[in-house]
Amino acid sequence: MRAGNSEYKWCKLDVTPIIHQGIPIKMIGVITDIDQLKRKNIALQSAIMYDGFTGLYNKQSAAHFIKKRLKEYPQQKHALIVLDIDNFKHVNDTYGHIMGDEMILKLSEKLKITFHQDDIVGRFGGDEFILFVQNIENEQYLIERINDLLFCHNDKMTCSNSLGIALYLQDGKSFEELLAHADEALYQAKQTKQCYCFYHTINVNQE
Repeated sequence: MRAGNSEYKWCKLDVTPIIHQGIPIKMIGVITDIDQLKRKNIALQSAIMYDGFTGLYNKQSAAHFIKKRLKEYPQQKHALIVLDIDNFKHVNDTYGHIMGDEMILKLSEKLKITFHQDDIVGRFGGDEFILFVQNIENEQYLIERINDLLFCHNDKMTCSNSLGIALYLQDGKSFEELLAHADEALYQAKQTKQCYCFYHTINVNQE
């Protein structure tokens, strides 16, 4: 409801008809201001679903929506990606937590604009992020998007990022399996000082 030029407010309307000879002739209503209660509920739902610092999905809701998407579109080709900032502890220890927080926000903003609305982007905590890219065309399509995420920077420093990628069906069918394999690919990327690693290439490269 909106009164005059004021902002909209949440209200509850309870209406009772007045019946005369079986015919409703008028209505009596009570309007209750529930704006504060509604806003508190919205804030609570936001706190449950989103990471308070970056505005991305938190760990629980990201996992929930990825599992839901896998169930809804089991025939499409998807990718699960885990990403973190290289040597992030060194950034915090050397430049301070304010700089570390700034790099987290820079990367979060880059993730928001790199991926489509249908994709799922979440923060698992610290400098670790999870990405679900739905219905990818091929690996090259994915690599082109990943290339935009290899670095994040501000006017004082540049940080590199590492990514591990697991492909749905090829590397696993469940969220848990894909996450474990994406984590393994991330570890491999760091060990070999690559920017990113696809899980299915690990054994091939080791042979």
